[in-house]
Amino acid sequence: MTLGTGLALVSCFVLVFLASRSRTPVGGPTGVTWRPVFAEEFEHSADTVFSRGSWRFGWYGDGVVTDAVNRKETAGYARSLFTVEEDRGVFRVGPNHDSLSTGDGQPPNLGSILTTDPAQGARPGFTLGYGYVEARLQQPSGTDHEAVWPGFWLNGPDWPSSMEIDVIEGDGTDEGNTCNIHLGPAGSDVTNMNGTDRSTTVAGATAGMHTYAADIRPDGVTFYYDGVPVHSHAGPVPDARRYLVIGVSTSGHMSTTKSMLVDYVRAWVRSD
Repeated sequence: MTLGTGLALVSCFVLVFLASRSRTPVGGPTGVTWRPVFAEEFEHSADTVFSRGSWRFGWYGDGVVTDAVNRKETAGYARSLFTVEEDRGVFRVGPNHDSLSTGDGQPPNLGSILTTDPAQGARPGFTLGYGYVEARLQQPSGTDHEAVWPGFWLNGPDWPSSMEIDVIEGDGTDEGNTCNIHLGPAGSDVTNMNGTDRSTTVAGATAGMHTYAADIRPDGVTFYYDGVPVHSHAGPVPDARRYLVIGVSTSGHMSTTKSMLVDYVRAWVRSD
């Protein structure tokens, strides 16, 4: 390699790096200057995604086969169901044909999930206080019987006192896109959005890529789908560090394997 070629490659790398760092949210409040603090573009292999230390697979456990997050799920999580293909994270959910066991036994289904939680082994992982998070993804389609359950959310060290923020939960259709917050004293979810109409139709949610985001402020949370505000929660938001979680599971019975495709996950903080 000649010096000129080397300088050209370095210049190209710097331009690409600066371009990636300059990306701004698709939506969000106007008149805000954002500083990027996290970006997962799924441009490398799954092994590389893990080796860089931002993510950990599964929900506690050994990161190979783990239990589910929610008692309503009929699935555990299997590391083999997450891959990176064509610059996209591929999260699969399907029947547990190999009878893999988790700590709770052999669930009928298996899904896939990533978390940036340092307490679960992500080194260094990532946490966010107030700021803006956004994921661009294609949800899996599914029947009522399958009850596929894609999700992207944030959680803190103490549930729900540090507030869980559910950016998107799907149901296998374009109509059932919901958001929520969970807040209350230890073990008691007394503040949420369950009493509001928080379902939004995102035309083509199961056929193509769309963005799902949340603006997290001390005085509330506003949710944006494809750059448009769709729902909000007004009220004090704890000053806590929350990690990211993204993946797909099921509360039903899978007969075939379905996939959620994730283009990127990004986060910003206000710099003004």
